[in-house]
Amino acid sequence: MEFLLSNFIHQIEAIYPLDLAEEWDPVGLHFGNLNSTVSRIMTTLDVTESVVEEAISQNVDTIVAHHPLIFSSIKRLDDGQMNIELYRTLLSNRINVYAMHTNVDRQQNGMNDWLANRLGLINVRDLANQPLNTEMTPELGRVGDLPEALSHNELYQHILKQLGAPYLQVVNPSTDLYHRIAIVGGSAYESIEAAIKCGADAFITGDVTYHKVLEASTLPITTIDAGHFIEQCFIKEMAQILHHLVPEHVTIIESQTNRDPRQLIIRKDV
Repeated sequence: MEFLLSNFIHQIEAIYPLDLAEEWDPVGLHFGNLNSTVSRIMTTLDVTESVVEEAISQNVDTIVAHHPLIFSSIKRLDDGQMNIELYRTLLSNRINVYAMHTNVDRQQNGMNDWLANRLGLINVRDLANQPLNTEMTPELGRVGDLPEALSHNELYQHILKQLGAPYLQVVNPSTDLYHRIAIVGGSAYESIEAAIKCGADAFITGDVTYHKVLEASTLPITTIDAGHFIEQCFIKEMAQILHHLVPEHVTIIESQTNRDPRQLIIRKDV
């Protein structure tokens, strides 16, 4: 029996409803035909040129991404516009693209639960300090306790190892031990006040800009910018969910080419 894109979307949105996403977030189907057959799905954090080439080489018909490919309205389709060639490649190869972003960030068994689990946090709640596994819709972010208190250096190494971050940027490191940790994947500095209200000793997020760093330096919490790419766990976690969701004849592939494009260069005389 054929498994249609419409069947896939119905099933995945029953778990991660679109109405959980932020208003600005263009989640859902970006490219595709609802009546097309789905037989090979690739999970990825981002839809990049290398990921699309990988999908073509693997005969993938559907890409499931965390980050939406199209964030802004397209006003022109001339070749001088960013990503137009990428769009053309997706269309000519009839590859469906479906994005699951802040609806996955907010939902239980979503991005922030995956990150909290990787850190080994216990007594985990959302950033409104609500318990999980209830009928209430969780807020973005999670806060929980470390099984054992860690020094700042121990915490940094723990984050680097468990979240796969290549580096950390830290504001307000403490000489006290860290017990409670708040985390919001992606770029979510605006959640720092909620983290403080929950009694967190450290707040982990990504993409903290310079002026926000200045502000964070005045607050009673350690801010740790672990980068945006810690969300790469989406690739494996979503693949595992899809294995249990779709029919057995549908193949699930984890992208091997989606990498953080940044390189860390350090001055040798520092």
